[in-house]
Amino acid sequence: MMKVLLFETMTGKILTELPYTSASWSKGICVPDDLRCSIPMGTPIVAKMRLRDLVEPRRTGIAFERDGEIVAAGILGAPKYSRDGQKLDLVATGWESLLSYRLVLPFPLGNIIGTSGKPDERWDTNISGFDLGTIIKKLVQLSMHHPGGSYPFVFEPDRVGTDERSYSAADGQSVLEAIQQISELVNGPEYEFVTRRKSANQLEALLRTGSASETILTTPGEHLWAGTGPEPHLRSLEEQRLPNYLVSRVFFTGGKDDDRMLLSRKDDSSLLLEGFPLMEVWDSSHSSVSNQLALDAWALSRLEQGQRFATFWGFEVNEAFAPGLSVGDFCSIQMEGDPWIPDGFYLRRVIAIDGEAGSNWLKITVGEATDG
Repeated sequence: MMKVLLFETMTGKILTELPYTSASWSKGICVPDDLRCSIPMGTPIVAKMRLRDLVEPRRTGIAFERDGEIVAAGILGAPKYSRDGQKLDLVATGWESLLSYRLVLPFPLGNIIGTSGKPDERWDTNISGFDLGTIIKKLVQLSMHHPGGSYPFVFEPDRVGTDERSYSAADGQSVLEAIQQISELVNGPEYEFVTRRKSANQLEALLRTGSASETILTTPGEHLWAGTGPEPHLRSLEEQRLPNYLVSRVFFTGGKDDDRMLLSRKDDSSLLLEGFPLMEVWDSSHSSVSNQLALDAWALSRLEQGQRFATFWGFEVNEAFAPGLSVGDFCSIQMEGDPWIPDGFYLRRVIAIDGEAGSNWLKITVGEATDG
């Protein structure tokens, strides 16, 4: 039986357990948890709970607990009450949502613009001597120095490295955007907030990040599933082969910070030789990149990505065949005798998991292992 726990955002203190008529959740790689549930409002028990005083967007959150494990948690958005339906619909988004309205700023903070009318660099943020995953951690910790920022987060030990990042206070960049940009780098580290009980009546969230040697987050081992046969482990299998990223020529621009333009061009004729039409991409989203080698790496990565279809499978698997399954895990799926998918073993990586209360079946989305 799944529990819906209402907790305080700033302390993680569990306020109460909520009754519900439906509850569902979704998790993905480097994306916030998504939680939804409906609370029946026409019962004496709920009337005594005075939920209007407890269910407050951003001040409180909800967590789903199953068999003693927190499967998803997030901060409440706008509740929707229906008098006719006698229900209260709750939506919550993972801990990362707190960082979407926090800026990369030091504490204490002075005047960002000096008397000369130019940005005062004393309030810039410079982090060096760590790997990129630890820099993500440092950015989150920086946000916690400000009043109103003492979230119930815990962290892994620092990892030394040679990476560095600088952030101008005058740019007004959000913490979430900053850590997403790091994660999206070529071989950038993945990150996730893992919610757990700190005590019987309090939650905390552990920030995990990939390291320089192991950028992805996964659990040891590999799930083995039969996709076909007399007793398949999967049901409702669907496949999509998306051409969205196919490309034979890419242009990447950068150099904004140096007041000069950098351009990287990469070509590959493999698709043309196979009969595909010429497809080109112009990417100006990396304007802050001032190093030509870094820009070349971005362009090459995009070109390599564009040499094949992006293939995704969606299916359902019973929890009995997926013990300990987490987003980021690897799985091997055997297909035989299918009219569309050739016979063989397919190594895939779990990129999304959806679940709901009252069901032992999980909805899974997987991509090719190299697409993680």
